[in-house]
Amino acid sequence: MDQVPKIASHVCGICPVAHLLAGIEAMEASIGCTIPEDARILRLIMQSANRLNSHALHSLMILPDLYIPGTETKINPFSPEEPFRMVARRIQRLREIGQEITQIASGMYTNVTHRARAKMLELAKEAVPLTRDHAEFMIALLRDFQRREIVRVGDAEVALRARLGYHSLGYMATDPVYGTSSLDATPGWDLSRCREATPLHLYSGAGEITSGSCPIRSAEPRQRARS
Repeated sequence: MDQVPKIASHVCGICPVAHLLAGIEAMEASIGCTIPEDARILRLIMQSANRLNSHALHSLMILPDLYIPGTETKINPFSPEEPFRMVARRIQRLREIGQEITQIASGMYTNVTHRARAKMLELAKEAVPLTRDHAEFMIALLRDFQRREIVRVGDAEVALRARLGYHSLGYMATDPVYGTSSLDATPGWDLSRCREATPLHLYSGAGEITSGSCPIRSAEPRQRARS
């Protein structure tokens, strides 16, 4: 049982904490294990800190696609010039804070010590103004991008679709940070809002998809592929 969380956390290198906790909860649910409230709070802290690190990393990854508002200059977060250097250093500091809090919270086999709690609180207080400044900065960049009709992708100019990034689909998330477990008496998810999607949903009409030496013939949408 202890191997499942380890394997799950290594499947994706971007969100190991979320997958680690999902693997742990799956094993707990299989034996009907109920954890103490202190352990639940530690997990909430871990996931919140991981979310901070993950969002900062996502910002770093998309910045080269965005423009300095009001100009045609793309943003290079690795430039030594300002304001790029300041932004990159802020992102890296937010990631460091998230990683350090995660490390402290995940290393506790019992409840946190007063020293550990004080350290996490100190880091969290440092992160608050940095996070607000960075959120305002990213919102300004994304709004500027959203107003453009043409954007550069590599050496090509591409027309920007109206309402890019918007959708009318529901969300599976049951909480902004942590969510509910299958052990909860009233889980927060509604399976009636979900539907199965297989690789065949990406294709329409007759055709053949091959996977190694095993051919799969396309079928009507929502029909499971049979090898």
